[in-house]
Amino acid sequence: MRAADDALCVARERLAAGDYVNAIEMCFEELVSSPQDIPLLAMLTAACENAGEVRRARQAAARWVEVSPRDAYAHYKLAMIDQRLQNYQAAVARLKVAASVADPDDDISLAAREALRALDGLQLQQILALRDCDLCFRLKLRIDPDIALQERGFSISPMAVRKLAAADDGTSSIRAGYPWRAC
Repeated sequence: MRAADDALCVARERLAAGDYVNAIEMCFEELVSSPQDIPLLAMLTAACENAGEVRRARQAAARWVEVSPRDAYAHYKLAMIDQRLQNYQAAVARLKVAASVADPDDDISLAAREALRALDGLQLQQILALRDCDLCFRLKLRIDPDIALQERGFSISPMAVRKLAAADDGTSSIRAGYPWRAC
């Protein structure tokens, strides 16, 4: 067994025990000598994420994607971290890559497509709330929705853009079931 395999086993045990700090340290120590070890990068991503160190988890996941660009799960993990950081444009781009590099029937491809749909729904809720509170944003949406959304960091599917347009002209029940607050 390689030293990296031993380290991975120990890091996995520490992670399972909730000892995230030591799992992170173990991964970093081993990555010095094996900087392209995919299982270690995956473990580091998980340990950082579980420790609440989301930015470090993002760095680890980005390195994982760099080392293994055809790994759909690496792209998916990076997308989920970007979503957690509310970097929706990056999350959508990564989810599209994850869905495209995986076999269409693989669980990860299905999960990526479902995450894209969920991310559309989440963003639509935020866009509608913002539109209701911000007259300038509302006007920009009517003039050029693509630019208005991009300026605010949103990235939604063409179907979601159509739903947004329908909500704007009052022909949609997009708000049904969502709690809305006064601005």
